[in-house]
Amino acid sequence: MNTILVCGGADYKNAKQLYMVMNEKHYPNRQDHGEIDLIITGDRAGAEWLAWKWAIEAKVLCTTYPIHHLQFGKRAFMVRNKQMLEHEDIDLVIAFPGGIVTRNMITQARLAKIPIRMINDV
Repeated sequence: MNTILVCGGADYKNAKQLYMVMNEKHYPNRQDHGEIDLIITGDRAGAEWLAWKWAIEAKVLCTTYPIHHLQFGKRAFMVRNKQMLEHEDIDLVIAFPGGIVTRNMITQARLAKIPIRMINDV
């Protein structure tokens, strides 16, 4: 199973770029069947929402993880990021531009020795 975690900022709005990156990963040889079996992402606006939308349109399963602010307070995003990495068998993290939450995910993925593909905004 090919499981991709997608992260990025809540302000990320470059749908064209996200779709291009995801389509290149899903259809590397322009074949009819895709390579990605499951998308893991958060449930915030921006890159996470765009990844969810891409998954729906590409007919790829998608699991979203919410941030539980009331339960975990200021560390809620770190807890959520850790849960995604611990509860799923992630093959690759695709990181779109973002802020502290995205940087935390990248740090945690590196510590877990999960490959990361960094995407720069165009």
